[in-house]
Amino acid sequence: MPNGFAAAECTSRLISIPTGMGKTAAVTLAWLWNRVMLGNDKWPRRLVYCLPMRTLVEQTSDEIARWLKNLSSAFPDNADLNWLAERSPVVLMGGEENDDRRREWDIYPEKPAILIGTQDMLLSRALNRGYGMSRARWPMHFA
Repeated sequence: MPNGFAAAECTSRLISIPTGMGKTAAVTLAWLWNRVMLGNDKWPRRLVYCLPMRTLVEQTSDEIARWLKNLSSAFPDNADLNWLAERSPVVLMGGEENDDRRREWDIYPEKPAILIGTQDMLLSRALNRGYGMSRARWPMHFA
């Protein structure tokens, strides 16, 4: 292997980069390339951003939505990318998601999804006790 960045598998990596230097772009675009464009099943099906503030969730969501829109325009024949552009990123923070298509991520666990949420909303789902949802849906959001 020529360098550490050419790893064939998705493994945990520590990224220590100052604010504003492109961490979100680096992680998201690497995931999109490997999981969606190349169809590499060794990369996780879900990309999850757990952020401390609502403003960061909104900012990250807007950036990723723009990237997905541009990529789906550039690669119109890629079904997974088009699926993702229509239904992601899924924003998990207080309040209901307005776009019904963005609420379908739990119904289609076999499809890739980008989830962006605040710590409280993501932790409640990880503990199988999702805030603001019926008990019947808890297991779907836990996965």
